[in-house]
Amino acid sequence: MINVDVNKIRREFINKIDDSFIVDVCERFSKIKSIVGLEENVEVVISKYINGLLEKKKINNQISQLYNQIRRIDEFVKNLEVGKVNQMRKEGKLKNYLNLLSDKEIDTLMELQLIKGEEGSEIKLNRFKVKRDDNVKKYSIVE
Repeated sequence: MINVDVNKIRREFINKIDDSFIVDVCERFSKIKSIVGLEENVEVVISKYINGLLEKKKINNQISQLYNQIRRIDEFVKNLEVGKVNQMRKEGKLKNYLNLLSDKEIDTLMELQLIKGEEGSEIKLNRFKVKRDDNVKKYSIVE
C-alpha cells in the first residue's frame, strides 16, 4: 500500500468497524491515490469515508426504529377502530351480535373493514336461506 498508515486508521475505528474492512478500504484508497490522486491526505479521506459509512448505518438504524414506531402506532390506531369487534370475536359473541344488525349495518361494517367479508356474507346468506325457506313454505301451503 502506498503511504497509508493502516494502524492509525485501525486505532481510530477500534471496536467500531471490522478490521478486515479497514484494510480493504485502505487498499482501495491506496489504489485510487496511486492512479488519480486524492484532494486530501489519504488517511483523512479514509477516515471521512469510514465515518460517512458509520453515520449512514446509524441513520439506517434510526429509520428502522421509526418504521417500528410507525407500525406500533398503526396497530394502536387500527385497534381503536376494531377493538370492540375483536373482543366480541374473541368471546364468541360476534356472530350473535351480527344477527341483530340490518344488512345495511353489516355492509357498513364490511366496508369499514371492521368485520371480515366472510362473516358478513355468512349472516346475509343465512338470512336469504331462511327467507327463501319461508317463501317455499308459504307457496306450499297455498297449493
